[in-house]
Amino acid sequence: MPLKLGSLPVRTPQCSTSQTNDHTYTQLGSIFYLTTFYKRDEIAFRLALFYGAATIAGAFSGLIAFGVFQIHHDSIPGWKFLMIIEGGITVLLAAFAVWWLPESAAKCRWLTDEEKAMANARMLQDSSKATDEKLNIKLAVKKILDWRIMAYAILAFSYGTASSIVGNFLPQLVGRLGYSSIKTNLYTVARKF
Repeated sequence: MPLKLGSLPVRTPQCSTSQTNDHTYTQLGSIFYLTTFYKRDEIAFRLALFYGAATIAGAFSGLIAFGVFQIHHDSIPGWKFLMIIEGGITVLLAAFAVWWLPESAAKCRWLTDEEKAMANARMLQDSSKATDEKLNIKLAVKKILDWRIMAYAILAFSYGTASSIVGNFLPQLVGRLGYSSIKTNLYTVARKF
């Protein structure tokens, strides 16, 4: 089974799921993107909505898998249909996001120049430095290699491990109890609530 950084596809005859730790990196990118538009006192509510939606989506993933596993095809197993559907939706939404989402409030095409200036002023008011400044690689590397940042980074990268263990391996454990992949997906729906 090929591995890639942050991802361990789980495929067994008892229970086939496509959940990976890639969701963790997607969430980190989404959080960073939100911080380019909202001030510190506004971001907490948006992140609560984001994580609440992720929990609800996770709860429905077993139901969606159950529905997809009802598709019976001679040469394509249910887990492949699930990967095709989930992957296809992801690729379409990613293409739409690249086209539609602005890089920053200052480059947002549906805001007027006055609104762009106001958005930039809001972010400057909340930050200690200028926004949209060029990246200084030497300074960035110096800051990243600080031992305090490295210690925090190790702790921060381990957050996703504890929270994703149940989501990634509970279907495997339930499947090993002898249930079919369809029942396994149904039995793991309630874990999110």
